[in-house]
Amino acid sequence: MGGMIATELCLLRPQTFVSCTLTSTHAGRTLPPLTMVTAGPKFFFAAKENKVFHKGKILFPESFYESDAPDDFKPESEFIISEKVKFEGYKMKHVIMESHIKRSKLTKPINPKVMLLQWGATITHYVSPDRLKDLSSSHIKFLVVCGLQDVVIRPSNSIYLAKQLDCKLELFENAGHGLIEQLAKQYNNLVENFINSV
Repeated sequence: MGGMIATELCLLRPQTFVSCTLTSTHAGRTLPPLTMVTAGPKFFFAAKENKVFHKGKILFPESFYESDAPDDFKPESEFIISEKVKFEGYKMKHVIMESHIKRSKLTKPINPKVMLLQWGATITHYVSPDRLKDLSSSHIKFLVVCGLQDVVIRPSNSIYLAKQLDCKLELFENAGHGLIEQLAKQYNNLVENFINSV
């Protein structure tokens, strides 16, 4: 929900922002892709030990999830792993699952009620064309980023968002909803260059 929250904060306190990167998000009032409609309940009702598997299937394209892990890949929660880990010979799904399992051991499990409330918020959140126009006419510089294999947010919604904000749009051909982790180096370079250009 980061992009939705960021959008609302920009509307609420525009004077506190110079730039804003909106990644894998949308303006609301759209249906999720069919893949998410079927995968979402599987994740929600899965046994605890299987949740991380279903989460990976939602966040990443199959081609990436089943690919061989490069030895220098740094998972999202690498900071949790104190020892040097070599991933040679592993599939990406094994690396991602191990990373997320280690992180889950250090954090409290998400309350199912909270998860449902968050899910409800993502479905009901809406930024009208008039509110998007307010953002577009503000001094804030926007960058919209999305993966074209995203099964949580339709890429067409991100394209619409960028058009309404009249801002730069960056599309990653083989990335999913978890592109921040999947393409961490490229994404970080993109955001850094955007910030430096403002």
